[in-house]
Amino acid sequence: MNLPENVALLQCLDLKRLLGDNEEKILKQVSESPFLLEPLNSEELKRIYDRAATNSEPEEKTELGLSKDSSIADHETKSDKRMQLRENVINDLIHELNDCVKSFDACLEQQAEESTKAKEQDEKAVQETATATEKESKNLRSKRRPSEPVPEEPESSHIPDVNAPSGPAAARATTRAASRKQTSQDEEKTSLKKFQNAILPVLDNISNHRFGAPFSHPVNRKEAQDYDSLIYYPQDLRTIKNMVREGTLTTAEEVYREVLRVFANCKMYNGGDTSSAMSIWGDECFRFTGELFEMYKQASIKR
Repeated sequence: MNLPENVALLQCLDLKRLLGDNEEKILKQVSESPFLLEPLNSEELKRIYDRAATNSEPEEKTELGLSKDSSIADHETKSDKRMQLRENVINDLIHELNDCVKSFDACLEQQAEESTKAKEQDEKAVQETATATEKESKNLRSKRRPSEPVPEEPESSHIPDVNAPSGPAAARATTRAASRKQTSQDEEKTSLKKFQNAILPVLDNISNHRFGAPFSHPVNRKEAQDYDSLIYYPQDLRTIKNMVREGTLTTAEEVYREVLRVFANCKMYNGGDTSSAMSIWGDECFRFTGELFEMYKQASIKR
């Protein structure tokens, strides 16, 4: 069984302990559960329910004289299987979160490489333009007075001859380079401002989720004194918003990676206890975050 089916199986087992053999009610609650990773059709749900029933039914005793200790051992074995299933599901979820983080890291590295290459190409083009302009200026000065030697100028000065015809050309080239640089900086500022105006409301929506309050600010170390010993990279939504405003995070992928870190830290610290309020809230907000960023991605593509 895959991860979504294992999650559904775990919910079936929990519901059977509460509702007994009420198949219709169990299947209805599982199909409407907010914890499902993906929708399951009726055939898949029925198969998962049958699997849960097999795991939870006591084995038929065909031999006489079975002791009470044997029944207890069977019960403990089934509990161990259930705990193992729960542990496997938690490990798979953590593995998927780590894969997401690695995928975003790879995308960021690729973007950084492309940005570096583009910057190097721009610098090379500017250098080539400056070299060509300087060469043209020297040629024009040497043709100005063929009968008189042209005094050598210190190589380090690079001061253009104001009387030479090349002066205006060099000035125009310098002006164009400065104009391009200023235009590029203005475009970057405008692009960053548009990104901030679009992504900050997404983060506000996560903070305003009915379970989003605990993730909207740093963890209180007085309430969780062992937090720093378990979590190496703490993160919260308020800090992420400040990083966006300061220009530290400039892409949706960077922001999404940091938000994932918030809920991964929650899972790491609180463990996989589904009865834990923080675990439930973290799972709800994690799913809500994925939906928001998917909508943001689709909207960005349409623009």
